Amino acid sequence: YSGDKLYRYNDLDLLGNFYVTSMSQDSFGVLWLGLGIDGIACINQGEIKRLQTNTILDSSSTWTICHDSNGSTWFGTTNGIVVYRNGIFEQFNVDSENYFKNSINKIIEDREHNIWIATDTSGIIKMNPGKFRTQHLNTAINAITEDATGLMWLGSDDGLYCFDKDVPISNELTD
Repeated sequence: YSGDKLYRYNDLDLLGNFYVTSMSQDSFGVLWLGLGIDGIACINQGEIKRLQTNTILDSSSTWTICHDSNGSTWFGTTNGIVVYRNGIFEQFNVDSENYFKNSINKIIEDREHNIWIATDTSGIIKMNPGKFRTQHLNTAINAITEDATGLMWLGSDDGLYCFDKDVPISNELTD
């Protein structure tokens, strides 16, 4: 975008035929792109590179990318989560609880450095070091945001939910 015009970044054509399903810029200025079922790519200082991760990122649509305060990058896909930290892509497996059987729609970090994970069928997952807390909501959670007061707002297929820490609260918008 420049002035009042939006321009297409044609250099991405070098990667072949794909569509962008997610994007995010990290604190180093690297732009990360989810390329549908064609993996991920990054643009760093004008250089475009498709990445081979040897994880589900290579063949699953990436719906969300989150950079946390510890320098890790979280990728939510149609088939689970991959975390990139210290130069290594690691597929996140917690199947014993069936947390990530379906799509991961959104991942964010809150002000207390908890990771919130919105899923298609498992509701919302709040993760802090070593612990998972799941709130099953019987609906797909499609969006998450934290407001200025620290409340977490969840957008779902059937409306809005609001949480204060781990407690669902009712208000004029959620009732």
